[in-house]
Amino acid sequence: RGIITAVPVPFYGRGIEIKILAAEAGVGLTNLAFAISAYQADHDAYPDSLEVLTPNYISQIPTDPFSGKPLKMTSVEGGLILYSVGPDLRDDGGAKEYDNKLKSKEVNSGDITFVMGTAFADLRLKPSREYLKKSTQERELRTKKRKK
Repeated sequence: RGIITAVPVPFYGRGIEIKILAAEAGVGLTNLAFAISAYQADHDAYPDSLEVLTPNYISQIPTDPFSGKPLKMTSVEGGLILYSVGPDLRDDGGAKEYDNKLKSKEVNSGDITFVMGTAFADLRLKPSREYLKKSTQERELRTKKRKK
């Protein structure tokens, strides 16, 4: 794991660990996005695969802190989705937690994403009513448990 997760911290539960790993994934995705932007500037196109970025644009493809494997990329109309498999460890092809395309509607399901290009406006998802309702119910349940 990276520097962020190597710092000893008191045990606060899985929620804190997930947030730390998600932040680490975000750093890797951002570094990957910079490398892809440089590639795009040189070639007037997005790369067909992440492997073409090494070693000229990035020394190695960043590791997904959740799976231990390289971060992933998928092409979409108008751009790319860079992603980590996220805390559920399932490759959802770049679908976010509150994406209606997801099979699972559980909180902390879905991928952690970075969308590039004009696809960003189309794929900037808003949580569905179903997701918001379930998330609120789970938060209320946790609050009740803490008060007991």
